[in-house]
Amino acid sequence: MFLRKAALRPVPRHAVVDEHFVQLVEAQLDAHEDDLQGVLDRGYAELDRRQPALSDWLAEQLADGHDELVQSLGYFLVITVYMAFREAFPTRLEEVDERSLQLALETLSVDEELRANDPTEALDSDDVVAMGQPAVLEFVQHHVEEAIEQAEGDVELDGAGPRVPRAAGGGHRAEPRRDGAARGRPHQPGFLRPDARATRCPRCRARGNRSAAR
Repeated sequence: MFLRKAALRPVPRHAVVDEHFVQLVEAQLDAHEDDLQGVLDRGYAELDRRQPALSDWLAEQLADGHDELVQSLGYFLVITVYMAFREAFPTRLEEVDERSLQLALETLSVDEELRANDPTEALDSDDVVAMGQPAVLEFVQHHVEEAIEQAEGDVELDGAGPRVPRAAGGGHRAEPRRDGAARGRPHQPGFLRPDARATRCPRCRARGNRSAAR
């Protein structure tokens, strides 16, 4: 029996975000469309408080570039994906400390090297990570396509390439429930087409303001 070399482990079923919770977040955003920036900034503040190491890394990924649309899209996806994890696992999200974050990044790097050296490997590591969260992947891909459509193709996402989807994935970690029960709330149909240029990370906005003042 041939075993393919890989460093990444499959996402356990108890940590997969169900489509139900992604739709719930979309409905919440749709209900607060007039205050989208405020919703995202409050979500960012919560992420910064509950996941400081992860928040710092994500901010670094989003700030590593000067394209405002890419920054805005990344910020929108990072916060909304976090909100989906929060809704799916309200009592099971653990803090990702600096050590766990570095271990995850090193594991990803090793997996990328293994796949790059395997001529028969058809998937890259980002594909494998995304496939572990199909509902989140569909949400991210949809809004990336929407941003490109809104920009009428005048946007370069290749340079953000793994930054936007990888940062959006976020590295959230959920522990299994001891009672094995399912959680959830009835979802409402909702769809949001955000103007990505209006939704920017507070750190990116502050950085842009400093640059403009010079």
